[in-house]
Amino acid sequence: MKRVIFGALVGLVLIVIGIVLLPMSPIPGGALRGDVVDDEISDWSFVMEHRFCRLEISQPNPTSRTVTCLASDGQGYVGCMRCPDKEWPQMIMEEPAARYQAGTNIYPVTVMKVTDPAERQRVWESRRGEDGEPAGPVPDNYWLFKITSR
Repeated sequence: MKRVIFGALVGLVLIVIGIVLLPMSPIPGGALRGDVVDDEISDWSFVMEHRFCRLEISQPNPTSRTVTCLASDGQGYVGCMRCPDKEWPQMIMEEPAARYQAGTNIYPVTVMKVTDPAERQRVWESRRGEDGEPAGPVPDNYWLFKITSR
């Protein structure tokens, strides 16, 4: 009986650790740590070398979220699925100054929501599924944010 209880507790701890450590965890992280690059970035294509990046929002205390790294035609983007249901996109629209981490480097950025349907569709289509096919039409609940150096 003790083995069963111990096994269940170990399993529960592993599940909790897995949820917290997963790249798309619903639990926000704290302030980003790494090398800050203050240079203006004109070509964000390098972020595509990373599957996930982190976005730090400083409102009222720094919190960070793991996001998919996106770039199209040299411009950097952050995508958000089911965005109307999340708090961080509202926070970033109120205060667009943020920090973006790709690898170990951190970049001070301004984050602005993309409202142009053609730009949203172009960036969405640049994403490829595992089968190499385009992603199809942009879902209504998908928001796209452009990042620029500040």
